[in-house]
Amino acid sequence: MFTDELRAEVWEDICQRDVRALAGKITPAVLAEAAKRTGVVLVKSPLCLGNLVWLGIACALHMSLDFACILTMTLKLLEDQQEFYSSELGKARRNGQRQERGKAGKTGKGKHGKSKHCPQRDDPTRLSEEAFVKARRRMPLAFWVNLIIILGEQFQEQHRSLLTFHGYRLLAVDGTCIDMANWKRLRDYFGTAKNARGRQSVQARMVMLQFPFTRLPYRYELCPLDEGEVTIARRLAQHLAKNDLVLLDACFWSYGLLCDIQMRGSKTGHQSARSS
Repeated sequence: MFTDELRAEVWEDICQRDVRALAGKITPAVLAEAAKRTGVVLVKSPLCLGNLVWLGIACALHMSLDFACILTMTLKLLEDQQEFYSSELGKARRNGQRQERGKAGKTGKGKHGKSKHCPQRDDPTRLSEEAFVKARRRMPLAFWVNLIIILGEQFQEQHRSLLTFHGYRLLAVDGTCIDMANWKRLRDYFGTAKNARGRQSVQARMVMLQFPFTRLPYRYELCPLDEGEVTIARRLAQHLAKNDLVLLDACFWSYGLLCDIQMRGSKTGHQSARSS
C-alpha cells in the first residue's frame, strides 16, 4: 500500500466528522492494538484501516448508503459550510485542485494530469475507486472482531458494576438470521431460506454472547445458515470465565452446551430470570 501522510490526515478528519462522539473511544491506541492482535500493519494512507473503521461506523448510521456515497456525502456537506474553504481542510482541497488543473494544462494527460489508475493525487480529498476497492480487500474480518473485543474489555474495566448481577458477570446468548444482499458469492457461502412469499432469500446465522444490561456485544459468530445455533453457541462458550451467569433461551437447552458452560466454571439461568 502506498503511503501519503497528508491525505491520510485529511481523510481521517473527513471520516470522523459525523461520528465525533466516538472519537474518545476509538483512539489511535485502540486501533493499533486491534491491528497488533490481527497481525496487520497500520500505514499512513487515505484509506488505512483506521479510516475504514470510521467509514464503517458512518455506514451503520446511514444504512441506505454505501462506503463510496458516505465519502462523497461527507465531503459535500463540509463544502456546503460557508467557512469550509477558510479551514485547513478547505485550503488543502483548493490548493490541490489548482495544482491538478495546472498540471493538466502542461502535460495534456486529461482532466487531472495523471492516469485515473494512479493512486497519487495533488488534491488530498480525491480518491480513486480502484484505491477504495483495494483497501477494502486488505481489511480482514478479524480486525473488526478484535476491535469489538478491545472496546468490550475497556468497557468492563470502566463500568463493571453495569455488567454484574448479585456478584456474577451476567451474559446472555441468543441467535438470529440476518438478511443479506442477493449476490452469488453470499448465496453460495451463507445459503438461502424461503421467506413468507415462498421466495429464496440469502441469510446468514448469527449467534452472540452479550451483556444484557447494556446490550454490549461480548463475542459473536456470523456463519452459514446450515450451522445450528447450539453448535455455534458451544464454540462461543470457550470465552466464558469462572462465575459467569449465562442466560439461555429454551432453544439452547442442550446437554452438550450446558456441560461446556459448567466446565468453564460458569452457571446457567433461563432468560425469564432477567426480570427478577
